[in-house]
Amino acid sequence: MNIYELVQNLYQELCSPEAASDQIQVRSDDSQTIQQIQTMLANPIQRSVQLQSRKQGCFRWTEALHRKFCIICTALHWDQARPKYICRFLPELSPDVVASHLQKTRNELRNVGQRVPVPTCFQHDATFLRISEYWAQHQSRLSDSEIKALLTQ
Repeated sequence: MNIYELVQNLYQELCSPEAASDQIQVRSDDSQTIQQIQTMLANPIQRSVQLQSRKQGCFRWTEALHRKFCIICTALHWDQARPKYICRFLPELSPDVVASHLQKTRNELRNVGQRVPVPTCFQHDATFLRISEYWAQHQSRLSDSEIKALLTQ
């Protein structure tokens, strides 16, 4: 049986599982694949579970994780923070998750203040006050060791 006949038989099986189930004839090495397809067709619940397992779940940002994220972005300055650099401090997160959250947070900050504010955007927190004082004195971002020290507090 050539590949064309195999595809044609699979198509018939997909279109009408009851009528075509006895028409499929395949080589022995293809029989396992056909059986898997037949099982998926016969069991829609299994099919939906397999499709859902391929999708990645939605990542949920906890308050503590978001706070660490904000500390890092504020220490680096919001306009200069990059996902790859943020991931150095939060290695458990993928760059895609960080990039998406960075974009969302920047947009929220812009909508509030019409521009990304300097590190004084979180004045209620002592950590952010310390970062603001550093920015006022040095006009540059904090070092990696200083950022790590802030995250451990």
